[in-house]
Amino acid sequence: MEELKSTVKFYLSRYGRSLERARFAHHLEGAANTHVLSELRRYQNRDGGFAKGLEPDFYTPESSPIATWSALNIMDKAGIDVNHPMLNAALAYLENTPYFKDGLYQTTIPSMNDHPGAPWWRYKEGEETWGFNPSASLAGFILKYAEKDSPLWLRGKALRERSLKALKDHPSEDMHELRCYAELYEHTRETFPDDEFANLLKTQILKAVEQDPDNYQSDYTAKPTALLVSKHTPGYAELRDLVQEELRRTTLEIQEKGFADITWTWGTHEDAFEKARDFWRGILSVDYFLAMQTFS
Repeated sequence: MEELKSTVKFYLSRYGRSLERARFAHHLEGAANTHVLSELRRYQNRDGGFAKGLEPDFYTPESSPIATWSALNIMDKAGIDVNHPMLNAALAYLENTPYFKDGLYQTTIPSMNDHPGAPWWRYKEGEETWGFNPSASLAGFILKYAEKDSPLWLRGKALRERSLKALKDHPSEDMHELRCYAELYEHTRETFPDDEFANLLKTQILKAVEQDPDNYQSDYTAKPTALLVSKHTPGYAELRDLVQEELRRTTLEIQEKGFADITWTWGTHEDAFEKARDFWRGILSVDYFLAMQTFS
């Protein structure tokens, strides 16, 4: 494992972002989380939201709910204090963003079209909300971190209820939406225990997960760790062996290539994509080690 860490650390030193280098140092070398938060702060706007390529497949400098979702995941994993100014500013953005429409957070925003990015991140009027991605997950973060019974917390509670109703009435097999449901479950499983939610989520995860490990390094598919947040995620027990096989194959990939690779391309903006690909390889490599910690 130490040799594997050295391999990824070398890749990050040459091609990775300073944010991933900080995350690596914190999660794998015991460094304080202050450097992670300092690097993450560079992606935060004055309105409290996040942007600027934090999610490397789009580069709008305008804050968006989806980039803020990405930032909240990084904060949460780094163990941010509930009173940290950066977290409070992000929550304020979620309360005041103009991209909360018809009771859901938008997935895409118009300014995404003005900057290089993957074609699936192009904004189309009437198609700006992709189900409960990222609304279900944001509801979980709100309920975990916002002041209880505040207007934002009550919004999160209503959004959680709406998310669960949608999962029951219109079961999803979309891996991104299911990941958001799994994050909602993770953040609220103790404060809002719900066996029906757990059973529904388990059923859909087991339907959506890619069962053939041969596709994990070649296809953009629902790997087990893309759907499972922790060992508490419904369906983990049934997928335990598949998780370990996924991690084994990623280990071999890193040994061979020096990083965990992506399985997608933009098909446009080639120079910007090559830079994004380098960043993604660093992100996925750090995420691999976090998954090893989570599921060991």
